[in-house]
Amino acid sequence: MCDTCVVLPSGSLNHKMWFAKNSDRHPNEPNLIITKPEMKYDLEANPNLDLTYITIPQVEVTNSLVMIKPVWTWGCEMGVNSYNLCIGNEAVFTKGSYPKDGIIGMDICRLVLERCTTALEGIQLIASLIENYVQGGNCGFGEDFFYDNSFIVADSSEAFVIETSGNLWIAKQCDEVHCISNYLSIEGEWDFGSSSLDRYNGKMNFSKVHSDRIRSHFAGGNLRRYSVYRNLLDARDGVPKATIYSIILGKNFESREKAEGVQYTTFKEALRNHLKNGSYTESPCMHYGGAFGSHTTGSLIVSGEDDFIAFTGGSTPCRSIYMPYVLSGNLPYGEDEASAEIYWLRRELIQRNLLAGYISPIEYMSDLIKIEQELDVGFDIITKSEKDLYNRRVYDKENEFVLKYLEKCSRNLKELVPKKGGIFYKRRWNRMNEKLLARIEELGV
Repeated sequence: MCDTCVVLPSGSLNHKMWFAKNSDRHPNEPNLIITKPEMKYDLEANPNLDLTYITIPQVEVTNSLVMIKPVWTWGCEMGVNSYNLCIGNEAVFTKGSYPKDGIIGMDICRLVLERCTTALEGIQLIASLIENYVQGGNCGFGEDFFYDNSFIVADSSEAFVIETSGNLWIAKQCDEVHCISNYLSIEGEWDFGSSSLDRYNGKMNFSKVHSDRIRSHFAGGNLRRYSVYRNLLDARDGVPKATIYSIILGKNFESREKAEGVQYTTFKEALRNHLKNGSYTESPCMHYGGAFGSHTTGSLIVSGEDDFIAFTGGSTPCRSIYMPYVLSGNLPYGEDEASAEIYWLRRELIQRNLLAGYISPIEYMSDLIKIEQELDVGFDIITKSEKDLYNRRVYDKENEFVLKYLEKCSRNLKELVPKKGGIFYKRRWNRMNEKLLARIEELGV
């Protein structure tokens, strides 16, 4: 489960493209922050590229990029490359069957970042991959989880949403504000599509024809999509778009008194949001614990043309610091996936202690808010000559915060029982905590 959104330059306060995504995965599944430099390959010596499940031809040159990826996959959930091209994928549930081996959506995301320079090129590559390779392969972490994919691909000037079902696809240029979640959402016209769909002249209700409506319903994507739309549209206009809201929920909602404009704070609010009385699957900041649902294991916000990227180092954005970095500067993250896993696990151990009440949430959130405010002000006054030093200061400041609370953490399974919730909720978390603590001990975190 995930939520991806984009705001075009005409709709943002700084008149730049904004892209953001929450990655919702298994609660024990580390999401690694990884940077990759530009690479050149000798295709005679290394003609092929091994993806998560299949092998495809390699290309001679790949772009440098920043990505957030599950620990076990070749591909990534989301990222941005040196051309300010961003991408994120969503699991969508269709009527088709899913083979055990195939190309997964996360592999497609990374391939777009490595091989493309514009959003249109990204759409063309995705279409080619969808048509030439079977979508498939288990995307679960310690469990079976099969699905097709949708994507938002955005560069500095335009963005597209592409939705798939097996080897069929359609793509539509994004509106000024566009959000997708875990269901097929294109119900009217589209701009591009599989050649086998030409007879529909871009007007078939792709969602109605191909959706598995039961799985899509329990994924809760309609409510999460509404939540993100509400934050972004209200910030842009101050007036809710009844047409958008009615499509998603069939209701109208109160607007803000004043529209402050879509900006970094808007995205943080949208990705941290919890719907009142919503279930575990229905809020953009998803917390594990229900019979269905995942856990927001990573979060990303990008305004590439403004040289801006921010992400949380761990799960649950509502209880994590967003670290704002200068995108073109030297980011203090590398290619070492073992170190990246430890980085994530440290932050997750703190989250489990917060859930159990072993760490004071009042003290923790007070410190978090103070540090995040300091970091946000720092980005506004940074000069280009100081960007590497600034990036290091951001990293060190957040890491200092993490180390302070890591010292307060219990690693005792019996002490990490959630403070609130019913017996089944606590049992589910107990199973997660047991496995997490075993991994933490194995790695010496």
